[in-house]
Amino acid sequence: MTSIAFYWADTLTTRALDHLSQIEEKGERKLLLMMQTIKDQELDKYDIMMRAWSLDEPLVAEQVEKVDKARFEYIKSVFVEMGFTGDELEARSMIFQVYHSMSNAMQGSFFEKNRLKHQKLRHQFFTRK
Repeated sequence: MTSIAFYWADTLTTRALDHLSQIEEKGERKLLLMMQTIKDQELDKYDIMMRAWSLDEPLVAEQVEKVDKARFEYIKSVFVEMGFTGDELEARSMIFQVYHSMSNAMQGSFFEKNRLKHQKLRHQFFTRK
């Protein structure tokens, strides 16, 4: 059963990060493409389930920790490209990661209707210095 967690970690994180790493865009444009990829490919689709499962299953918890670390380091590298450092770098990276790991749980017509508007607002929020 824990093979599901390995699939989640590999397919929805490792492969996705490998793909995103190939993108030649930098900084703000790369951040926007990452946001679009997360939503379009539903990379956050199973995040909440995996996190809940990890509370009772140590092998799943290991995968969640591995995923969190890989995602955080990648996200952080994008913010570094945009010139962020120190505590601001850490905070932006963490807030971005938490939001985009949980955003799939925010369903309903309000979020879907305003998806592009909200994406633009989030992008402005994360890139503002």
